[in-house]
Amino acid sequence: MLSDSRIPWDVVEDDKCIKLRVDMPGYTKDEVKLTVEDDELVLKAEHQTKEEEDDWSMRSYGSCNLRIRLPENLDPSGIKAELKDGVLKVTAPKVEVNKKETHKVLVE
Repeated sequence: MLSDSRIPWDVVEDDKCIKLRVDMPGYTKDEVKLTVEDDELVLKAEHQTKEEEDDWSMRSYGSCNLRIRLPENLDPSGIKAELKDGVLKVTAPKVEVNKKETHKVLVE
């Protein structure tokens, strides 16, 4: 079975962080790669299994790629992820963005 379909995911946000939940049944943490590239959270995963029974063999292949744009006020170094029971949970903490200060310019 070959699968390269969209994976279900949800995002919730509050004042302190953004939380992402991705359903990834059958994947192990070694098959999942999570990076931050150009203000995007990039999820790449590849799965391959092979089972043999008597004269029959069963193969399962799957892959997924997901890119999510991150807001400016996230701290990429504080992102945490956990894969448990086929569900990947990612937490990205928000940081306070320094607002641009107002400067008075003298007109001569």
